[in-house]
Amino acid sequence: MGERRASRLAIAAAIAVVAVGASGCAATPSAPLPAGVSIDLYQTRLDVAERMIEISIANDSGADVTITQATLTSGQFSDPSHWAPRAGGTLVRAGFAVDLPVALPPVACDSDSPRHHVTLEFETADGRTGAVTAETTERYDQLVQLRDQECLAAAVAAVVTLSMTSAPSITTIAGAEVIVLPLQATPTGADGVVVVRSVGATVLLAMADPVTGEAADVVALDRSISGTEPESTIDLLVRPG
Repeated sequence: MGERRASRLAIAAAIAVVAVGASGCAATPSAPLPAGVSIDLYQTRLDVAERMIEISIANDSGADVTITQATLTSGQFSDPSHWAPRAGGTLVRAGFAVDLPVALPPVACDSDSPRHHVTLEFETADGRTGAVTAETTERYDQLVQLRDQECLAAAVAAVVTLSMTSAPSITTIAGAEVIVLPLQATPTGADGVVVVRSVGATVLLAMADPVTGEAADVVALDRSISGTEPESTIDLLVRPG
């Protein structure tokens, strides 16, 4: 009887220890993203050249919040983009905004979905942590333009390689000196045709009218290039802008 009583007491004590341990290990409830914290996307001028974008976090919640992880998933791109956080995350003070730069992956030419989602991991001012995934907008629709441009470039490159490998020269048209830029067209041998409709001016270079030599914003070419034709050259006529 004494041994059975001792065994029952030992089992009861073990159950009590497990119960206390389980209650002591209860997870802290996950914090929601504070109301007033908003997320959107935009590119700076430097971002455009470097294929980056900013995840912009604006904190109008009245309390500080620290961002520890951020990931952009977009229908315009093939893979997610991950922000590289510093140790301890980035503090977004109440009433301020912080931009988190991420590199853009290759574009997704088989998808035209304009939807963007940002996943944030964060810590609130009272020490609680949380995570949220939210659909967000892009201020200037730059990602749609970037996708269209890069997908067009890939489609052209599959048929013909366009490059400038020869030195420019100077000629005279109707008494005006113009610069000749030779554009080399090297077909790849693939099926398909690329039509170069026109060429436009830049900040530094204006196009030159092929008849008058006068400066022009756009010059029509309407040059068709087959992927199986011989290599050729298109002379572009320009003037200092």
